[in-house]
Amino acid sequence: MTAAMLPNDLQRFAEKSLWPANQNAEELMLGDSTPRDAIKPLWLAEKEAIQHALDFTNQDMSLAASLLQVSPSTLYRKVQAWREEKLLVASC
Repeated sequence: MTAAMLPNDLQRFAEKSLWPANQNAEELMLGDSTPRDAIKPLWLAEKEAIQHALDFTNQDMSLAASLLQVSPSTLYRKVQAWREEKLLVASC
C-alpha cells in the first residue's frame, strides 16, 4: 500500500506525519538525526509521570492515583517495587 492509495484526508495526514516513510522505528531511535533521549522506554516514562504526580500532590498517593487515573494500590505497588530496587528518588 502506498500513500497514493489512501483517501484524500489520510493522504494529507500522511504528508504531515512526523514519521519519514523511508525510516523504520529502529532507525528513528538510533539514527543520527534523532537524539537518543527523544524516545524513552515506557517504564521510565511511567515512573517519571508517577514521580511528577506525587511531587505535584505533596506525596498524596490517593490524589496522585486519581490524577493518573489508576488505583492507589497500583501506585503503592509500583513505588514499593522502586524502593526495593533503589530506583526511587528520596522525595517519594
